[in-house]
Amino acid sequence: MIDTHQPGPPTGTARSILTRRVVAIFVGLVAGTLLFLEINPLVDLFLRADPTLQGTFSFLNARPFLTVAAHTALVAIAVHRFLASASSVEATRGPARICYAVLAAELLTIVPCVVARDALCGVFYVFVSPFTAIAILLGFAVLLAKSGSRALIAGSAFALLLMIAAGFGAYRYITPKSPAECVRIAEPVKQDACRMNFALQASDAELCETIVFDSSRWSCTYQIAERKGDPSLCERIALPCRFRSPGLACDPDRYRNTCLLVVARKLRDGSLCARMAEGEFRTRCLEQAR
Repeated sequence: MIDTHQPGPPTGTARSILTRRVVAIFVGLVAGTLLFLEINPLVDLFLRADPTLQGTFSFLNARPFLTVAAHTALVAIAVHRFLASASSVEATRGPARICYAVLAAELLTIVPCVVARDALCGVFYVFVSPFTAIAILLGFAVLLAKSGSRALIAGSAFALLLMIAAGFGAYRYITPKSPAECVRIAEPVKQDACRMNFALQASDAELCETIVFDSSRWSCTYQIAERKGDPSLCERIALPCRFRSPGLACDPDRYRNTCLLVVARKLRDGSLCARMAEGEFRTRCLEQAR
């Protein structure tokens, strides 16, 4: 009698495959969740893109792009590790483990939000995530080179082209091109940020007056006053407040003094300090206007 039973893989191998696939599923779910959470900041960035970035594009401005790309790459790694052949899995073990370790470090920065849930709980993630994203993308590039998988390379190229196309489309249809288009933004605070950045780009103090929230309007005014070296703009910072609430939300004296200080410093004109009441700001003004 012929034994037609085919022996399965050794128990150790089967356990290794199961462990790898469970880890891949976990990584894919975590990366997918982070990817979903980064969509809103990315949309916000397009709402504040050119010209509302005032001609600059800092490392933190690039953060949502980097994290979306990195977490997309992690999802691709997870899929590859789940489906790949034994030889490809072995060849990519090193870079995959590095990417997993970086993801674990990234998750540690989110722990404060799980424990405390206060307004600043995500500050560590915001500052660390650009660097972890770059590390993940570099690891993914090495993995891509070692994998020998045409499907992974083709899929990655398609995903990159798709993200580029989505970026151009978002810029075309989402990004405000004039101050009037800021009204398309639903949230009042983001509307004000949009108007403020147009005003700063054009150094237009009149546009600052269209900003609703007092602190944002006055901040806009004193920045333009500093750029133009025009202390007369500081006189626009005064009562009444449009929104009365405790703290800096309605503190025109503080913003007016700040305005006079930055203009006096730029012009080296200590006489502007005399417009302030005696106190900390006046002392600082006299020191910095020398």
